[in-house]
Amino acid sequence: MREPIKVPDGMDASRGLLQVVTEFLDPPPAEISGPRAAETGTSSAKPESVDALADGWIGFGAMQITPGRAFSLDEPPAGNPATSVPVAKRWVSKEPGRALLLESVAYEAVKAKLERLGADQARVQHGPAREKPQGAMATPPPDAPMRLATGPAQSRPGLVLDFIVVYSTSSYVFQTDQTYQIASAVYISSSATFQPGAILKFTTLPTAGSLTVSGTISTPGALLPRCVFTHADDNSIGEPFGSGNQQDKYPLALSLHGVQGSVQRLEIRHATEGIRVYCPYNSPPISNTIWRNCLYGVTAYCSAVYLQDLFMCNVDTQTFDLGGGSSFYLANPILTDCTTGNAAPVITVPPVNRAASVGGSATFSVTATGYGLTYQWYFNHASIPGATSRFYTRTAVEHAHAGQYHVVVANDVG
Repeated sequence: MREPIKVPDGMDASRGLLQVVTEFLDPPPAEISGPRAAETGTSSAKPESVDALADGWIGFGAMQITPGRAFSLDEPPAGNPATSVPVAKRWVSKEPGRALLLESVAYEAVKAKLERLGADQARVQHGPAREKPQGAMATPPPDAPMRLATGPAQSRPGLVLDFIVVYSTSSYVFQTDQTYQIASAVYISSSATFQPGAILKFTTLPTAGSLTVSGTISTPGALLPRCVFTHADDNSIGEPFGSGNQQDKYPLALSLHGVQGSVQRLEIRHATEGIRVYCPYNSPPISNTIWRNCLYGVTAYCSAVYLQDLFMCNVDTQTFDLGGGSSFYLANPILTDCTTGNAAPVITVPPVNRAASVGGSATFSVTATGYGLTYQWYFNHASIPGATSRFYTRTAVEHAHAGQYHVVVANDVG
């Protein structure tokens, strides 16, 4: 919300409510706790009153809609109980396949916050209308946490009427182009998938966020953009919900407990510890990952930690043994030059023409400088599936394979 609300003439504002209504189509069954948190049946919904405001928890297995707070974006830290106002919620389900979440706050409780916004600020943000899907609505598994939902990135003052945090669960997928708030110690016990472009933001107040994974882990692989772990007050990326005045560091980004899989193409910012590894024998390989402005890069309590193609910019201690006699094996030196690591690729040896006989093979190659390079080869301007290294070989050549071949080299910068 970005502008003051005009109270209708004749209305007693002291008895008024500011309310947000969210419609859910085909939601999973909800478990309700707390006074007046749910309303079901066929009777018409009655409005909340200032005297009857109450909050509660609405659960879908491990997915929780927790007690909320209303807070001003210009009152750091966002959501601080000292400056925020409780938001009451009610789950209304009166017909199959449709439910409403009513979030209410007494107008008088947020009146001063709204008046500070100024009449010349941006209008209230409205999302595009969405139609009900034709098929069954996709829902997370029963033990999946709910991800953070926020509005478009803005730097002006505003009032937020609730926020949702990620809680512990057995498995979860952090999805592309979504922003997640980690506001406590979150534990994923079975499997965690981090898709390219997912953004995880960690709080420091009122509680410190951290993420622990055991079981299996899946990270972006060769794809860009990276999955980013950063401070809740880092508004330079993802949806903003913090103060934008990031100064301190959150304690820990990612803790790995005996995981299977590999860790690659992550970016970790503003953490005291970037990645902490506990394992009985050897750690999962950690490669092609970036740390920025952290105190420690990789800390470990296990026999062997294998590292490759790492970039640590403004990191005080690159690797640290937590006391288990950990050995760190580097396939190549860790890049610490921020200028080099933040540079776009430069192709030093481009591909050259090749000739081949029918049934033979032809190999193309490219050489480039830069950190975190990705490669994609093309034939007649169409991408070649699986051709993602600096070499590409066309085998079993046919006449139809004659044409134009080129490669695109990219990294986080360009």
